[in-house]
Amino acid sequence: MRAYSRFGNDYVNVHPNDLFLAVPFGGTGDRVPGKARSKFEKGNQFLLKDQFDKAKQQYEAALADYPDYNLGVAELNLKDAGHARQEFQTACRLNPQLSLAFQNLGLLEIQQHDYAAAEPPLHDANRLDPKDLKTLTLLAYAEAPNKKYEDAILTARRVHDFNDHAPVYAYAHMIAATALESSGKPDEAIKEYQQFLSEAPKDARANIARQQLRQLGATTPK
Repeated sequence: MRAYSRFGNDYVNVHPNDLFLAVPFGGTGDRVPGKARSKFEKGNQFLLKDQFDKAKQQYEAALADYPDYNLGVAELNLKDAGHARQEFQTACRLNPQLSLAFQNLGLLEIQQHDYAAAEPPLHDANRLDPKDLKTLTLLAYAEAPNKKYEDAILTARRVHDFNDHAPVYAYAHMIAATALESSGKPDEAIKEYQQFLSEAPKDARANIARQQLRQLGATTPK
């Protein structure tokens, strides 16, 4: 159904943002040296500009500074899904309390269009860190194309139980709106689209929200 077609990986590639980039983690928890973390973040910035060679150089430099830095993150961001999956699965097996490893595994499956496979690791990540808004947003994103609309709506709304969420998580309203529209609840969908626009009017997806509101015969926030 067209209403939820925007959940696909092509849309992620067209509008990349930090919600769909893997988060690095180290073998000793969060104690990753600042120099290595800085290089990895530079790699992410090059990646967002489609400068893949420069991104790879920064990732490799980060790994040289800190070998325990998870290689799967770089491989995922550089679209080497096979090796990334192996790295994340190994990390999950060796440290079943490492929520970021499960989150990144779920993100990988989203990027591979395998939304059913994305749900279990994202549920694990949410169990380990219930307040992680990125995990909740990605979980809602995976549930919607699996036609688990009620689950997607509830999960997306959990994001906004946290009043201090960053603007990037306003996207949860977009997910909820699309799921509501797909399940035949246009009036509720309108409210979610409007809330998304009021929180993130300059988001790359804002024009799509405005278009959907026009199709539903509703007004857009000023």
